Amino acid sequence: MTKQSLCKVALPLPLKTFFTYALPENLSSISAGTRVLVPFGKRTLVGYTVEEGGEDLQNIKQISSVLDESPFFSAELFSFLKELAKYYLAPLGIILKNSYPSGLDPQLKKRYSLISDQEREIKDPILLKLIEELKDGS
Repeated sequence: MTKQSLCKVALPLPLKTFFTYALPENLSSISAGTRVLVPFGKRTLVGYTVEEGGEDLQNIKQISSVLDESPFFSAELFSFLKELAKYYLAPLGIILKNSYPSGLDPQLKKRYSLISDQEREIKDPILLKLIEELKDGS
């Protein structure tokens, strides 16, 4: 992995640090202010590219998906939002997340399933009906 294939990503978390991710193989570079989907622990989060480069460490995770063909924030707006984060001592990822309507982010699906032993113990007819509806995908 080379320095050119890494980038720093700001996540909407109460942390002031950036996280280093590897770019997808089909990208050689990415502009600051581009929204990306990244794995973070057991979750997938919408992050924002801050700059190219980063520490070349072992076990660097790869960006799952690039959400924008061009940067979501213009260079001027991105620079302003970085200054805003510094002025208010706020994490850049949270500032970026709150600077546009949340409906523009992809809706990440949550999937649930019941263990069959638990299902057998349920006696409430309303809960049983709900389980059947969930299984049908209704």
